[in-house]
Order: sequence, then structure tokens, then C-alpha cells
Amino acid sequence: MEATIKIYARDLQAYPADIVRDVLEHWGRTQKWFPAWAELVARLDEKTALRRRYQAALANWMAPEGARSD
Repeated sequence: MEATIKIYARDLQAYPADIVRDVLEHWGRTQKWFPAWAELVARLDEKTALRRRYQAALANWMAPEGARSD
């Protein structure tokens, strides 16, 4: 189990810390079992994709009018 946790910790560094914390805290409150990596990645990718869409929308909104992709 210790090796698994080390691998998870290493691989989780690819995601924003606040999203990792949120996903892990939610998992601990709602699930009985330690998550498989595929389960964590699915949730992390979902939340990260949402953030990227928000960032893109904000960047587009803030862009000069002629540069917007509306």
C-alpha cells in the first residue's frame, strides 16, 4: 500500500492542488474503498476540463473585441 500511495502522490502532481484536495476529500466522505487510479483520473480530468473551459471563456471575454472568438 505504501508504494501505491507514493505512486499516486507522484502522479497527482500533474493536477492543480485544489482540485486534487477537493476530489480526495469528497472521495473520503462518500466512498468506502480506496480509489483505483482510473477512478481518480476520471474525476480529476472532469474537474480540470471544467476549469480549462472557464479559463478559456474568461480569456475570450477579456480579449480585445476584434480578437474574440465569439
